[in-house]
Amino acid sequence: MGNIFSISLSLDPISTRCWDCATGQASYICNLEDNLHALQTEVAGLKELRSDLMSRVRIAEDEQQLKRLNQVEGWLSRAETLINDADQLIVQSPQHVENLCMGGCCSTHPRSSIKFGKQIAKKLQEVKDQKENGDFSDVASKPPLPSATERPSEPTVGLKSNFNKVWSCLQKEQVGIIGIYGLGGVGKTSLLNQINNKFHDTTHDYHVIWAVASQDRPIER
Repeated sequence: MGNIFSISLSLDPISTRCWDCATGQASYICNLEDNLHALQTEVAGLKELRSDLMSRVRIAEDEQQLKRLNQVEGWLSRAETLINDADQLIVQSPQHVENLCMGGCCSTHPRSSIKFGKQIAKKLQEVKDQKENGDFSDVASKPPLPSATERPSEPTVGLKSNFNKVWSCLQKEQVGIIGIYGLGGVGKTSLLNQINNKFHDTTHDYHVIWAVASQDRPIER
């Protein structure tokens, strides 16, 4: 009866690493350098687009007294985050590029290179998408007019109950006119100032208009 021989075949380390690349997600390694260069180019373009948009926003806010649109503010915030993330990846890239071998289609550390290649590819697409969404015909609009202009009001004594009564009446839809009367110096104007400032500090659909009637004009009942 013949003897049985067992033969163990082993691949050298380079062949093993190349096999891992071939059977895994090798495209992230093969495209790493190209995607990295593309990311650098796209980030530079995103920075220019952000700078141009910020210039338009500053002109609208400082010279035209407009308020930047929420969608513009959101875009600028997302662009800032993307730029910071991409710059950080670019700083880390040299050590990953050094790991490439065989014309850039393999890596001495394939798992690390694949992971980094995925990050580069994902960030590249995010930057491209952000640039496509950065075309704004308008960057700002006129801010809504305040319902009231804040008026100087000093602390008063004894007006709180009257203020609460008047403010309570103002919240009722069936109340159309409220009259405040009294001798000079009792606090009528101070009370109105407090009511005005209450409108200024709250959100509602009303607008306060002040009209001054001459004291010399006779008013008949």
